[in-house]
Amino acid sequence: MAEKEGSQESRLGFSLGSDHIAFEVDESVYPLEAVYGACYLFLEKCFVFLSRSKPQVIDVRLTSQGSTTAGELDALAGEFANALLAQALRLKLSQSTARIREYYTAAALRAATSAPS
Repeated sequence: MAEKEGSQESRLGFSLGSDHIAFEVDESVYPLEAVYGACYLFLEKCFVFLSRSKPQVIDVRLTSQGSTTAGELDALAGEFANALLAQALRLKLSQSTARIREYYTAAALRAATSAPS
């Protein structure tokens, strides 16, 4: 996100406002599903707003639900970045093990339908 007038840069290099922190997520690095997963984990911690200002870039804005300091907002963004990485890895592992899960599910269903009554 472009820096807005009246905002400053956080310790992590994100755009920091009085009650929010904003940053861009590159979809070539983090798939949209991973962004949604990270957002879901933060629904109880803050207000999450997503938008798109340019192709393949997701603008994320985390707004505090109460009074907060710049340090707390910066920490919140850091936690979000870590959650985003974890969600991207979870998605990649899920995709890479899909065939194994399908095989075991099919084998279990075959065994259940061929078992004598």
